[in-house]
Amino acid sequence: MYSLSESPFFADGAVWSAEGQYVEEKGIVLPAHGSWRVRHRRLRQRDQSADDETLDAPGLSSSRLVWYIEADLRLITAQGDFGAMRGVISVDPPTEKRPRDAWWEWSSPGIGTLGGRYTRVGDTIISQGATDDGVHVLTECFLISESGAVGIVRGVLSRDGDTIASWGLTLSLE
Repeated sequence: MYSLSESPFFADGAVWSAEGQYVEEKGIVLPAHGSWRVRHRRLRQRDQSADDETLDAPGLSSSRLVWYIEADLRLITAQGDFGAMRGVISVDPPTEKRPRDAWWEWSSPGIGTLGGRYTRVGDTIISQGATDDGVHVLTECFLISESGAVGIVRGVLSRDGDTIASWGLTLSLE
């Protein structure tokens, strides 16, 4: 079974360096570099049943696992490095019923909040997401080698159906 949990890309503590190209809306190609840092964290949450007055200890909390991916993609221009994509992607890990899928959410100052899912298909991870209004759509494809030490990612971001950015990066596990 190819579950997302088994993919080296999502391993707790994994740091992936990225090198490649970023293509802006007007077709300008810029060198790009950055990283993805993966962290698994347990969040405390209030139990749904904690509001039940018949319980002896209301307010007890349970924890749930969340994966965080700290993404930082920077463009190299004549004026220096500039951030193209920066932020934390919050991922609800796959479940036993859906081991190949995980829902994610990412907030971007210029775009808003995108929500989508990762799906593992063999050795490939597909990421698709959109803003609530459907104006912005993100699609990425990650291919990680069998060794789990290198990979590639290709992505595209569109607004109202028109491509506004795309990228092709080589990933290396640090």
